[in-house]
Amino acid sequence: DGTCNSCAGGSFSAAGGLCQECGAGKFSRRGSTNCSSCAAGRVSKTSGSSTCEPCRAGTYESDNQFCNACPRGQISVAGSAACSPCDAGRFAKDGVVCEA
Repeated sequence: DGTCNSCAGGSFSAAGGLCQECGAGKFSRRGSTNCSSCAAGRVSKTSGSSTCEPCRAGTYESDNQFCNACPRGQISVAGSAACSPCDAGRFAKDGVVCEA
């Protein structure tokens, strides 16, 4: 019929090409010509994602695909790309709050 349709979110198309799914760790909006990496602290765990989700408090983002638990003695807030160590004399048992 001579009309072109936009690729759905989570996929992309170069000019004249077929829609292809974005891989894990990347996302796209409807009608995209490429996929973008998730921002630091956010992940896309599966292919075909149209959004990236923030890692929860006590975790950090790895490779735009995984939210890993903070190591012992470190904490993070939601959407973190790294964990921060507790000050001397304090500890973190849940990765969220440093306690005395």
